[in-house]
Amino acid sequence: MVEVYNRHKGEPWCNSYIVGDEGKDCFIVDFGYNEGNFIIDYALKHHPRILGILFTHAHIDHTYGLKDLKEPYPLFMAIEDQDGLSDPFYLESPMLGLGKLCFDEVNAYPVEDEDEIKLGEYIIKVIATPFHTKGSVCYLLENEGILFSGDTLFYRGIGRYDLKASCPRFRESSLKKLFSLDGNLVVYPGHGKKTKLADEKTYLGY
Repeated sequence: MVEVYNRHKGEPWCNSYIVGDEGKDCFIVDFGYNEGNFIIDYALKHHPRILGILFTHAHIDHTYGLKDLKEPYPLFMAIEDQDGLSDPFYLESPMLGLGKLCFDEVNAYPVEDEDEIKLGEYIIKVIATPFHTKGSVCYLLENEGILFSGDTLFYRGIGRYDLKASCPRFRESSLKKLFSLDGNLVVYPGHGKKTKLADEKTYLGY
């Protein structure tokens, strides 16, 4: 199983995951707090290259690291959320007190449901799970038994669906799609500790 490092600055910032065995190339899932190159420096200390940065959605606690990103790493985000990068009201988070940021010049590869992203030796499947935002996605590493769920699924909970960019009508279908996957998957959520898909399926009554 591939190593996953959580570079977490503390709530309300997201979990930012560096994925890859020590000494091998890696990629990053979500890119929250990166002041002073917090995430990038750690990744390059333990890995020769960063192959790309994958975003589960566009909320500012998951994208704030873009503010200080100096290298043109490949970025991946659902097309439905990319408009949010230039919409300060979409990105705004009163809990973080960051004001109204926007990232007009950020260009990300658009990802869609069932796309496969190949980064080095990793094959990452995109699973669209809209409801927390219209472009929320999860990333599945099937061979490694790992699912990065963003703010779709947490340990003993799910993401909010009462925000400006939320699509609550898709909540049930998105969760049922996730829970149709292998229950043995280890879930790395956008906030909180990791869990197992089968445990959350049972807890939520699916």
